[in-house]
Amino acid sequence: FAALSDTNTTAAVRREIPGALAALHYAQTGAAVKLALADADLSVRQAGIALLDQVDGAGAAPVLDKLLATETDTRLAQTALATLGRLPGAEADTVLATWMEKMLAGQVRAELRLDVLEAAKQRTAPAVASTIQRFNSSLPKDDTLAPWRASLAGGDAALGKEIFQKHAAAQCLRCHTVKGAPGTVGPDLAGI
Repeated sequence: FAALSDTNTTAAVRREIPGALAALHYAQTGAAVKLALADADLSVRQAGIALLDQVDGAGAAPVLDKLLATETDTRLAQTALATLGRLPGAEADTVLATWMEKMLAGQVRAELRLDVLEAAKQRTAPAVASTIQRFNSSLPKDDTLAPWRASLAGGDAALGKEIFQKHAAAQCLRCHTVKGAPGTVGPDLAGI
């Protein structure tokens, strides 16, 4: 906790501290997350946002909603949406239903549309489910790819690279090449 408070501690270390404290059930984990949320480094703030569902259930939904309304960094907004999807309670349902309404009105930037949908699909509240149904009904019937168009923007290249190179179940590298190495069976995926 002291290292998180110390500005001389590297961002890479500060980024890992809140999650480690949460895993240890440290009494001041909530305070550590608040410190992370106020950190100057984006990756440290992202780590704090990802833990809001674990430490501040009652007050997290409004914090995440405000962050989504003002945040320009795509990764932070994506993390906020993922956290909203996991966050228990009716407040999170209300926030996600509102973001689905914004998406129906064309007010959500392309990089976040898939994240809004994925977070909403984790909810069981009727208000959220009805907005998902309305969204699906609004998709053009003559476009067979319409349900997947939200995946064309956003994403996380670093996470994709990690999965491609190291995911034990996927084992992408066994078949596919990237710029000619290492797989030999599947097509080269460079440029995707």
